[in-house]
Amino acid sequence: MDRHAIEALASFPFSGFRTNTAEFLLLELYWPAVLQAALGADLSAQVVPLAEADQDVGHFGTPTLLNVWLPQKGRGLKLLYNDPPEEDVAPESPLFAAVSIRQQPPGWDLPTGGQPAPATDRMEELVLIAATDPQVADAVAEAARRFLIDELPMAEMEAYCTALEAEWAAR
Repeated sequence: MDRHAIEALASFPFSGFRTNTAEFLLLELYWPAVLQAALGADLSAQVVPLAEADQDVGHFGTPTLLNVWLPQKGRGLKLLYNDPPEEDVAPESPLFAAVSIRQQPPGWDLPTGGQPAPATDRMEELVLIAATDPQVADAVAEAARRFLIDELPMAEMEAYCTALEAEWAAR
């Protein structure tokens, strides 16, 4: 099921995912569909998952919805759900973004799926905290393309993330 077919469903944006397993499963399909459309089939086939999506049944806030990396590029993407744990508090912005170096503890190498990698104990990572919204998904897709396809240097990507956050905060 592609991204647009998922967005057309009556229950989109799946805000009841914490208590409704069907909505959680659809949300679990949505963000990989966004990423696959952004990266294309060939590059998407090289994506290695790092963690499963978190339904956050206890409503602790900002659960991980997508956590993947491309071993050959030494870069990954982590997407968190933008929802504060207090139900009556709205997030300041529908999108936050940052880049960082993810260093694994000694002996905890990243899985490569049999692909070569520059290192398995560290990666450059784009971290996005995003609302489930088609316009936000477009911004997430563009950030993923810049980071994973265009391979912008970390300093340029940090500047892009800062500008992206400012743009979304002003909306």
